[in-house]
Amino acid sequence: MFRRLIILLGLCLMAGQSSAQDVRDMVVLRSRTGQFTVHSVRESNRPERPPLTAQISVAGTWGFVLSSTLSAKTGLEETIQLDPNLLIVACERLKEMLLREINQTDQWHGRINIIINSAMDENELPWLTAEYRPEGWSYELVFPKNISPRQLVRSLTHSLLLEIANRQAGKDSADLPFWLVEGMAANVQANNLPTYVIEPKAETFGNRIKLDGLGPVRTLLRTQAPLTFNELSWPDAEKLAVPEERNFYRSCAQLFVFALLHEKDGGACLTQTLQLLGKHANWQIAFLEGFHSHFAQLRDVEKWWGLTCVNFTGRDLSTELTGEDGLKKLQQALTVPAQIHLDPDRLPTEAQLTLQEAIRQLDDEAQLTAVQYTLQSLADLRPRVTKELAGLINKYESALQGYLRQRQAVRPALASKSSPSRLASARDGICQQLTRLDQERDALRLRAAPTRHEAETAALEKTMKPTTRDRFAAPKSR
Repeated sequence: MFRRLIILLGLCLMAGQSSAQDVRDMVVLRSRTGQFTVHSVRESNRPERPPLTAQISVAGTWGFVLSSTLSAKTGLEETIQLDPNLLIVACERLKEMLLREINQTDQWHGRINIIINSAMDENELPWLTAEYRPEGWSYELVFPKNISPRQLVRSLTHSLLLEIANRQAGKDSADLPFWLVEGMAANVQANNLPTYVIEPKAETFGNRIKLDGLGPVRTLLRTQAPLTFNELSWPDAEKLAVPEERNFYRSCAQLFVFALLHEKDGGACLTQTLQLLGKHANWQIAFLEGFHSHFAQLRDVEKWWGLTCVNFTGRDLSTELTGEDGLKKLQQALTVPAQIHLDPDRLPTEAQLTLQEAIRQLDDEAQLTAVQYTLQSLADLRPRVTKELAGLINKYESALQGYLRQRQAVRPALASKSSPSRLASARDGICQQLTRLDQERDALRLRAAPTRHEAETAALEKTMKPTTRDRFAAPKSR
């Protein structure tokens, strides 16, 4: 006798069975460690177009990123066409990333069989089947031919986490919390270089790639209040059916998992939690036992999560700047410190330049540094000001980011005669935009500051009006 658990990789559990394929039509590949086997239906005898490759520098040596062919967009996400040869490598690579996150070595027990089913609709969610036999658990993943990178990473992460949790589970499969699957998948995808597709958020500098894994999360959580721990623990299925809500949940779960992993011994605590999931009916008990050195009860987790969100986003409402204070901070953010040499025989003099002056007068490298410094200052200030002033900061950021894109487009063509004039045109354009935005800022300042007559009247009334102590104090004896 054996048990089979079939999991729809979405919000719910469903029962079912994948259709059998003729073995003669199958391409079967086994991974390096033997844990993964990929089965793919051979549609024709024509050779497929070879995958795209990109050479990058990795840890002092050279490596190649394999990229599957991008197919048409479905819904809000772009999909990739699964290639068995790339997928079998990507499975092992993703497992290495996951094990590195939780600081563990590879000690797999259960095999994971993957079927690429070309007859499956690409909008259909992948299926994960967990099957128990006396010798242990095994797993089967069924993918459509075209799938989004996010869903692919999530499905593989889900199967790997479940395999770890079921090693000591007996006949009943472990209950994985939804936030753990979503958050770990997002964390692995955002903070590591994928082997089959280059992330849209990756920035390339020459032959190197820089990933800002939490940048999009920080931007999102600065405009929306993060989900509470209860909302992460018991998500609303109706909300998660909406793509924007699902993305927001995924972002909060990513930060939650990232923060847990970066606690002292966080990886070991999370591994212990996974190992305990198969021994308890609900994940909360396993979580508290796994993180017993950090949390005594779930209320402690809620407090820790709230403090984590405040520290991460900087959205502490008690320090919100209003009126003149916010405008002064904005003025400081738009001012560029510089050193000016007035006399070759003397030390440089400290000076404060407007952003326009810095763009027009500084050399190319110093000018770029000034713009990037200003963008960071504006980003740090935005969550602390009023909504009206935050809107103006957004305009400054948009203008400066557009200027940087123009510079980047011109730089490769510097050898041409027209390049200097194009750079000068870009500088003139951004300076004009900044001047118009400064005029908007001045208008805000006039509306925020009281008129001279109102200020003088208020000061006069303050001197004439007795204080509470004066009105109720006992008369002094002569």
